[in-house]
Amino acid sequence: MMTTMEAALLLLENELTSAKMISLKRMRCLGVSFDHTRQHDDTNEAKSCGGLPLIILSLLVEAYESWESFFVTVFTQGGQIKISTTRFNTSLELKNLQRVIDFLAKLSKLDPTLGEEIGRAGSQAVLTKIFVQIKRCISIAESSCETTEEDFDALMDLQNSACEVYSPTIRGMPFTNEELRYRL
Repeated sequence: MMTTMEAALLLLENELTSAKMISLKRMRCLGVSFDHTRQHDDTNEAKSCGGLPLIILSLLVEAYESWESFFVTVFTQGGQIKISTTRFNTSLELKNLQRVIDFLAKLSKLDPTLGEEIGRAGSQAVLTKIFVQIKRCISIAESSCETTEEDFDALMDLQNSACEVYSPTIRGMPFTNEELRYRL
């Protein structure tokens, strides 16, 4: 069964396939009319504070929190790190996080302005947490004789994708809805 996050991500992946579709979605999320004969008033999108960047960020946060919860549950016991036979490469949580980050990378390439807006909304802080967690996972995996090459590959793929999106030059407060409208 598909989670709410997975369903929302699938919907956005199918909807945001080109720069034009991204622009139209950004407009709808801010309640901006792109048809002069009517004002777009989809309550799910038009009232979205923070616009599309905040929607995308919420998916990233949810995927990260799910992966972090998986990590804590599987790899710690009574405050002590334990080595587990659980494989990183088969973890649904890691696959979902990878999928969200890959989607974010795709969006950032199609619309660099949206990429910057997502970064300012808070994705850079989440990506920093992901780097720390990957480092911990690699450390644990290196000390386990049960870790496979596929486990390391999954972690390295996640790190590479996160590096592709991460930009230490993006700083500042999130844009307001007014600023986001102006940037359309």
